[in-house]
Amino acid sequence: MRMKVSNVASAILGATLLLASGGSAIAQAVPPESSAQDMLPPPQASTGASGAAPLPTMSESFADLDRDKDGALTPSEADRNQNVAMAFKRLDASHDGTLDLAEFAQLRRYNN
Repeated sequence: MRMKVSNVASAILGATLLLASGGSAIAQAVPPESSAQDMLPPPQASTGASGAAPLPTMSESFADLDRDKDGALTPSEADRNQNVAMAFKRLDASHDGTLDLAEFAQLRRYNN
């Protein structure tokens, strides 16, 4: 049963991020040992053989939600994505009422 819930949660996150990114692609997961710097997109991401646009990274998804571009997501900014809003308190490891990029990147843990 737990596996089915995880798959459903992953599908919901993917669809939500797809909508949040303007329908272009689903955000990629980041390995737990990655730093915030590792999550930045490459300087010039190439398109694949199919010519499709590259998938947005976690940092791109974060930047899309961070409306005031202050480097932190507030609860009202997180409300734009249902999965982020639902996990906000669990993701806020510093308990400061905001999510930084490293905290946001841990969202994938709640989908496995």
